[in-house]
Amino acid sequence: MGTRRAFSMVELVIVVAIVAAIVAIAMPRVADFSDRAKAGAGAAHILRLAGAYEAYHAEFGAWPTDTPTTECPDPLLGRLSPRDFSEPPVGSRVYSLVWLNLPDDDWRRGCWVGLITDDAELVARIDAVLDDGDVTTGRFRGDIPVGAGMYASLRIADD
Repeated sequence: MGTRRAFSMVELVIVVAIVAAIVAIAMPRVADFSDRAKAGAGAAHILRLAGAYEAYHAEFGAWPTDTPTTECPDPLLGRLSPRDFSEPPVGSRVYSLVWLNLPDDDWRRGCWVGLITDDAELVARIDAVLDDGDVTTGRFRGDIPVGAGMYASLRIADD
């Protein structure tokens, strides 16, 4: 009869330790990739909304609404769908703001699209994709608090 060959307990512990070390090294990279992908999807979605507003403005010479909304404005229904506002890829609510009745020197004046979120890191990552990496300056801002979260918006136009 031949002897039966099997792994010893020490060999199994060593293999498990090596696999655990590989997982510990790989997990932060996988999580970072996921965060970057989420930020890229959010930025692309915001740019898509901005493009629809800009196309409407180019065609009609005016913005579709002069009020904040978290639903797809009726004039944009051919260009966007209600799902663009209710089911955005970043899991945050999407909104549009058109504030033209503010004074010319008010930084909030203009047409904006963005999202409402409580994920400040997501906002910072989207800002790095779209703008200058600083959520308090530039065309993309994430410094307007709302409840426990914040508005993060991309300015489309000043008027």
